[in-house]
Amino acid sequence: MNSRQCLLLNGAVFGILFLFIFYMPPDCFKIMTVSELKNILKSESKTWKEFSEQLKTNSAFIYYLKSDRVIFMPGDLRDESTGILFEDKKCYQTYLNADSFPIENPDKTIYEKYQEEIFGVNHKLNDLVDHLTLVTNIPNSSHDKNETELPLLLDTLKKIRHRLTIKDKFYTALVLGEYLRSMNKGSWILLKRYGKYNPFYVPAIYYPESGRVLLILDYFSTYFDSKSITLDSFSKMSYIQDPVITFESLKFSRYPDSYLIPK
Repeated sequence: MNSRQCLLLNGAVFGILFLFIFYMPPDCFKIMTVSELKNILKSESKTWKEFSEQLKTNSAFIYYLKSDRVIFMPGDLRDESTGILFEDKKCYQTYLNADSFPIENPDKTIYEKYQEEIFGVNHKLNDLVDHLTLVTNIPNSSHDKNETELPLLLDTLKKIRHRLTIKDKFYTALVLGEYLRSMNKGSWILLKRYGKYNPFYVPAIYYPESGRVLLILDYFSTYFDSKSITLDSFSKMSYIQDPVITFESLKFSRYPDSYLIPK
């Protein structure tokens, strides 16, 4: 990943946000239940099986109606689920291009709850460490958070893991990721994932020498919940040093902007 790719990726995100904020047409849609939307299909002699397309991103079913309206139904097609009736194709296309539909994902994952910290992982490490230092009561005399200081913090957090909050544990996972990143000369990368309606990003570590990508939260509990696994032994495990996911595989994802480089 060169600097030009980084600039293009970050530029694309800001372009989408600009489009969403300033050019999104007002009130050109109506939020409805899937049951109600199925009745509209029925009025046009259509069934839910006769969809025009299925989105590769969130697996939603899309129906183009004779009236130029567009129906969006989530992939689960449950009658009680929420969908969208767009007034016309132009309105639908605007939201599709922005990759942001006007419904929040239900049952948000832990990643979605901490998107701000994930996007700021490169410059908010000190804030995370300061928060966790207060939790552990370790004297905090330095703001130079490096690989010599982090092991002590991680070891202390592991000893008191049973009284940590979900937020504390998530911050700890990011700090563990930073330690592994620094030890392996890697860089942070954000992988795009989709909820029921909209995308979110998952933090990962890219190892440029091997071209591998480590999803640190997938293995966090292996280290954190085990009394016998030390930080040193964990960092030397094969799936940590040589992850399964390759950077090349991300380029062949089902959606084009499948990863971002955090600032």
